[in-house]
Amino acid sequence: MYQGLSLDQAPPQDIPFRFFLTAPLFWILLGLLLAWQGGDLFESYINLSTVAFTHLFTLGWLAMIMIGAFYQMIPVMVGGEVPFLELSRWVHTFILFGLVGLIVFLFFPYSQLLPWPMAALGLGFLLFLSQMGKTLFWMRGGRPTLSAMRASIVCLALVVLLGLAMLGEYASWWQLPWEREQTRALHILFGLGGWVGLLLIGVSFHILPMFYVTPGLQGPRAERILLHIYITLFLLPISILFNLPWGWKLAASSFGLFGLGNYVVTMWGLLGQRRRKKPDPTVWLWQWGLFYIALFTLTAGGLWVPQFDSAFGFIVLLLFLGGAMVNITCGMLFKIVPFLVWFHRFSGLIGRVDIPMLGDLLSDEVQFRFAKALNGLILLIFASLLLRGTFFLPVLGVAWAGLGFILWEILFSVYRYPLKLAA
Repeated sequence: MYQGLSLDQAPPQDIPFRFFLTAPLFWILLGLLLAWQGGDLFESYINLSTVAFTHLFTLGWLAMIMIGAFYQMIPVMVGGEVPFLELSRWVHTFILFGLVGLIVFLFFPYSQLLPWPMAALGLGFLLFLSQMGKTLFWMRGGRPTLSAMRASIVCLALVVLLGLAMLGEYASWWQLPWEREQTRALHILFGLGGWVGLLLIGVSFHILPMFYVTPGLQGPRAERILLHIYITLFLLPISILFNLPWGWKLAASSFGLFGLGNYVVTMWGLLGQRRRKKPDPTVWLWQWGLFYIALFTLTAGGLWVPQFDSAFGFIVLLLFLGGAMVNITCGMLFKIVPFLVWFHRFSGLIGRVDIPMLGDLLSDEVQFRFAKALNGLILLIFASLLLRGTFFLPVLGVAWAGLGFILWEILFSVYRYPLKLAA
């Protein structure tokens, strides 16, 4: 099941777990903000509470999980050595306090509050990018997973620079040479299409065959999927910066959207060919995630069409963030977290004492119940937005926060439960 892993190079258990256990706390805050603001969050991109909502999602949930996964994957999955690994704990601290400071600033926008979150976020990401950049770009090999991880790190660097630039412009510290709308579009493009999208795609080429015993995918088809996305990440920024007509932007987007569609078909086929046919809740989460990516692929081109309003844009972006990424990251957590606990605390005891199985740490029943509740809630949120029934959103926000607390309890119980057995 775990062929292709260099388990002897795994980082200390607390490094990925500090990120994994922090992420659900921001999920809870996300739900509370939705309960408080309701439909007001979806009225305008420039609404500061909307910016806070977005970054609780992207930095609080996604980035925490992805950075924690990076520290686990680089040594174990691709065989690299992360330099100055002890600084990883400081990366978590800086990003945590930087994000909290950013959210406070967005609700109390006094320029005197801004330098601290900017410095904390800048320093945290600088440390992370330095560690990962040195490792990924010094490694030999050009297989698709490594290529996608390298490109995702480059995109993250651009996302951080653009984000800090927009904050400084908002505080009137400097003026950018292009319109704020263009900067925001580049920030979203490199964040979702580059950092998040490429990392998800590249990692899934490796972990789906490994976790689910499917045929491998590191050959020409994987390279073609990535090539289409790389073309869009090159052409679309040019179209945005030169403010070309929307048709040019749509044409530039079409390459990446075709690549995403190819990815969905390929991954769905691989999951259908897995050798273990037993119902698996994490496969179910992956399939829901692929379903939402398919919907995003079919609708994202409309973001450039002037006739569509901002409400349409919110729904399209939520298909990717709230539908696809939440499902897939939960599926990854439910696979990774029990295995990490089992590996660090019990693998060395095999043959000496009775040790728990992975299913003892986190049962399929718990995962299935969570997955059903999650996707039921996501569908209700989308229905409220599509039917303009935003008066339901505060109630759904409370439910989202409650589900986040359940997720934190699940992950924390897995993290703590084996300690009793290992004592």
